[in-house]
Amino acid sequence: MRGRRPDFELQITAVSTNHYTEAFPAPDKLAVMLIVENTAAGSTTVTVTPEHSNDGGRNWIAKTALSLSTSTAAASSVTAMFGADDGTTPNMEMMRLGVSTSTAGVLPNVKATCRRGPIDAKSGPNRGSWRERLHATICGR
Repeated sequence: MRGRRPDFELQITAVSTNHYTEAFPAPDKLAVMLIVENTAAGSTTVTVTPEHSNDGGRNWIAKTALSLSTSTAAASSVTAMFGADDGTTPNMEMMRLGVSTSTAGVLPNVKATCRRGPIDAKSGPNRGSWRERLHATICGR
């Protein structure tokens, strides 16, 4: 069985600096699986912070950082991480993810696959690509 292609890929290029995914329509709930490819000899802590916007992405407001299943990317390895935003705090219209690391010299490649909700009988899970949904959100369709 082939896996799903990642929704986003980020190359971390600076420590303690958020690197952002493309914007996508904000879901009621969000689940994220990260695949962190660390080729460095040291480990690092990964932080993922969702941000949301109600003005078409001109201004962004940070939400609480996701609590990850593990936040440490081990040295010279591939680490899978899972985090979720349960939607307790409502989201605005658009969302993006900010990803940062904490260790100098450790700049991993991060692949993120997002599961957005809710699921209902009309739309089914993640109906259409996130690009199609973003276009529909921006164009008011």
